[in-house]
Amino acid sequence: MSLTCLNAIAESSFDQLGRFEDTTLRRRVMIKQLTPDGLQQDVCRERLLAEAGFLTEVQHTGSFLKLLNRDDAEGQLVYEDVQCSLEQLIARHGPLENDLVTNVLLQVVDGLATLHGRGLAHGSLTAKKIFVDPQGRVKMGDVLPYRHASEKPVSDRSRRAKYQAPEVLDTFFGDCGPLSDLYCVGFLLLEMLTGPQFPNLFGMSVEQAASSPKWLQWHADPHRTLDGWRGPNTHVSTALADVIDRLIVKTARQRQFSSAVEIREHVLKLGLHSNRTLPMYEVAAAVPPVLQRQFCPPKRMAAPVLILTARPGDGKCGRFATRRPVIVGRDPDAAVSLCDERSEFRHAVLACQRTAWYVYDLQSATGTFRNQSRIKGVGGPLLKGDVLSFGDSSYLVDLEMRGTSLIPIFDLQQRVHSGENGEVYRAIWCRPGGSLTVAVRLLPGDYGEKADSIRRLLRSVDESKKLVHPNIVRLCKAGMVRSRRRDTWYLATEFMTGGSLRDKLAKAPRHRLSRHKVRQFGLEIATALLESERRGLLHRNINPACILFTMGKVLTDAGAKIREVAKLGDFLLLRPEEIETLHQITHGKLGLGDYTYQSPEQILGMQQLRITTDLFSLAACMYEAVAGRLPIEPDQPLTETITTLHSLDWPPPSRFAPDIQPDWDEFFAKALARDPSKRISNTTEFGEWLVTLSTDQRH
Repeated sequence: MSLTCLNAIAESSFDQLGRFEDTTLRRRVMIKQLTPDGLQQDVCRERLLAEAGFLTEVQHTGSFLKLLNRDDAEGQLVYEDVQCSLEQLIARHGPLENDLVTNVLLQVVDGLATLHGRGLAHGSLTAKKIFVDPQGRVKMGDVLPYRHASEKPVSDRSRRAKYQAPEVLDTFFGDCGPLSDLYCVGFLLLEMLTGPQFPNLFGMSVEQAASSPKWLQWHADPHRTLDGWRGPNTHVSTALADVIDRLIVKTARQRQFSSAVEIREHVLKLGLHSNRTLPMYEVAAAVPPVLQRQFCPPKRMAAPVLILTARPGDGKCGRFATRRPVIVGRDPDAAVSLCDERSEFRHAVLACQRTAWYVYDLQSATGTFRNQSRIKGVGGPLLKGDVLSFGDSSYLVDLEMRGTSLIPIFDLQQRVHSGENGEVYRAIWCRPGGSLTVAVRLLPGDYGEKADSIRRLLRSVDESKKLVHPNIVRLCKAGMVRSRRRDTWYLATEFMTGGSLRDKLAKAPRHRLSRHKVRQFGLEIATALLESERRGLLHRNINPACILFTMGKVLTDAGAKIREVAKLGDFLLLRPEEIETLHQITHGKLGLGDYTYQSPEQILGMQQLRITTDLFSLAACMYEAVAGRLPIEPDQPLTETITTLHSLDWPPPSRFAPDIQPDWDEFFAKALARDPSKRISNTTEFGEWLVTLSTDQRH
C-alpha cells in the first residue's frame, strides 16, 4: 500500500503523530512513529509496547482509539482515523460553544470512568491527547495509564503539558489518583471555552506559554489560583463555570467531585449538552516530509486454500483452490463424495467468495451442519477448526493462507508447520530497501481473546529483540492485523532452512544423531544460553522443536567455513508468574509433550528458577538425540507420566544405546540430576563438560 500524509498531529524529538491516507485502499489512519532518537531510547520503545497493550484491552469501550496494526521493529502504531487533536481544533476554530464543550466533557468522563473502574488513572490528560474522529466525536489516545494504588504517573517527555494535578508534582497536595484526572478535566474545559486566550488566564506571555516548566510551576504553587477567570469570559454558562470551579481546586481532598461518574450525572441534570458534533478540521496544505512513509505492496493476493480432513480418522479428503465450487454429495463427480444413502445427490456446495470460503446447503433433507449448528441457506465465512457435517460424514476445516494478503507486508509462500501453537509459513517480507525471507508464525485464532497472552507477548517481544546472538533465532517483527472476522497476531523470525531437531530425529536412523553432531549443537545452544544468562533471562521451554538449524559461517582454526549451525528459537521469555505448573498440565490446560524436557523444579511450579533449568532442558534434548528416545514410555498412563516427570532419576543413555561411551553417561548423570544443587551450575561449566566428551561413533 502507498501512504500519503494529510497533516501532522503532534511532533517531538521522540515521536510523531500524523494522519495518513492509503491511496490504494482509500482508507485513512493515524500513525504514531518513533523518531530515530526515540528508537534508540529503551523507555520510548517500552512505552510504545505498553500503550499498544493497553489500547488492545480497552478498544471495545468506544472511548479510546482503536489500534489497527503495530510494527515493533519500526516503532510504529497504526490507529483508526482521526481528524486532529482537540488542541489543534481549538487553535483552528477558537473558543467552543457551551453545548459543544459539555458534549466533549461527557465523552471524556465516560473514558475516565472506564479507566478508574479498572483501578487505573490517566496521569497526563490534556487537549493534546484527546483526538477528534471524522464524525466529530472525541476519543482518548497516546496514553499510558498507571495503577494509582501502587504506581506513580509515567512521565511523558514528548508532550508539553499545560496542566497537571499538583499532587502529581508534589505530594504536599495529596495522593495521585482519579481526582488528579478530574483536576485536569477542569482546565481542559477552560481551554476549550477560552481558546487562544487560555494562557492569558495565567498571566503568561506567548514565549512563556511555549515553556512546559512555566505551566507546571503555576500548578505546583499553592498560592496561585484562577479566582477571577469568569470576568472576561461572560459567554461561559454559569452552571458550567460552577463545574469548573469545583474541579480546579489544588488540594485533592477539597475538590467537590469524587468521581467521573458523579460529574456525568451532575452535568446531565444541567441539560447543557446537545446532539451537535465538533466542527470539521480542514486539512492543512503543508505536509512535513519527515512524516511521509512508503510501504512496499505484497506480491500476491489470493484466497486461502481449503483443506478438508475426514472425521473420525486422519485421511485428507482433499485440497481445494478457489477456481471452481466444490460439490458435496453422492454424485460420482462430486469433489467430496458422501456414502450415506440419506444424503442428497448434490447435498451442498463449498465456494470461495473474494477471500473467504462459504458453505451452501442445497435444501438437503438431513441438513448441513457447521459446528453442530444447522445451516439455513449459507454458512460462513469458514474458519480454521470448524467442523462441517453432511449426513453421517464430518470434516475438519483447515485453511492454508499461502499467497493471501492476510498480513499485507508478508507474502506467505509455503506453510511449513501447523500445530496447537499456530501455523508457520515461509514468507517474503516486503519492506523498503529490499525483501527478506522470514518465517511467519500465525498465532491461534483465539489468541487475541486472551488478555494475559497478549500482555505476555507484548512484554516478551521487546526483550527478545535485544537478544542478538549468532546462535539465537532473530525476531524480525511482531504485531497484529485486524479484519472484519478476527484479529491475527503474528511473529516473524529469520527463516531456518535446516528445520528443527525434532525434524532431524524423526528422519534419522533409529532416531539418533552422531555424538559429534549432538556435541556440536549442544555447544552452540549453550553459547546462546550464556548470552541469556548474562542478561538475567530464561527461556523456560527448550525442547527439540525450538532448536533449529540453518547454514552459516563458522570460524575454525583453518579459517572460516560454511556449515550447519544450531540456533535457539521461540525465545519469548516467560515471566515467573506465568510458569506452567503441574496443576495446569493435569487439568488439561497445557499439552504434555514439551514438558518432558523440563526440570523437576519447573514441573512443580517453583518460582525461583535459575539457568540450571534451561541447561537441564538442553541436556534432555541431547539425551534423546544420542539415545534415540527418552526414558519415559510414550504410551504409559498420564498420571504415571506426571509422577515420573518430577521424580525421575534419568538412567544412563547407554541403557538404550550400548555403544555410548561412559563419559557421556557421566555427563548426563551430572546435567540431569534431580537436585539442582548437584547439577552443572552454569553455562560455562556446561560447555567445559561438552568439550571433553568423546565423539567416537559406532553406529
